[in-house]
Amino acid sequence: MLLAMAYKDKEQYKQYRKVYDKLPRSREMAKERYRKYHASEKGQAYKKAYRAKPEVKERRRRQLLAKRYNISLEDVANECQICGLIGKMYVDHNHETGKVRGFLCRNCNLALGYVKDSVKLLTNAIAYLEKTDGPD
Repeated sequence: MLLAMAYKDKEQYKQYRKVYDKLPRSREMAKERYRKYHASEKGQAYKKAYRAKPEVKERRRRQLLAKRYNISLEDVANECQICGLIGKMYVDHNHETGKVRGFLCRNCNLALGYVKDSVKLLTNAIAYLEKTDGPD
């Protein structure tokens, strides 16, 4: 009862014990408190607001892409590998083999799809642009 001696009043010690006994002393108790909070209305509102943040959505999306295609999170680019645009990226893959080639912005990914991933068509398009507009 050394701890009780620190309190001059027994009632004050009893109040301390009531609070102390409710503190989580084990991992299981902390997990249970976490579950209860997140199941509550307040916890659900917090989770919904947190997940609505754009940076959280994008990070979660990148994590899911990395998991789905079995690649590291660092390999999931945040920048288009053709035009360099930073933002939401889309998975570019070979339609015959299914192998992931990289991550592109929406426009570049659609452009490759429109030319059916044909190097010959892209070369012809470059030649056409150079002939009509001149080189950059």
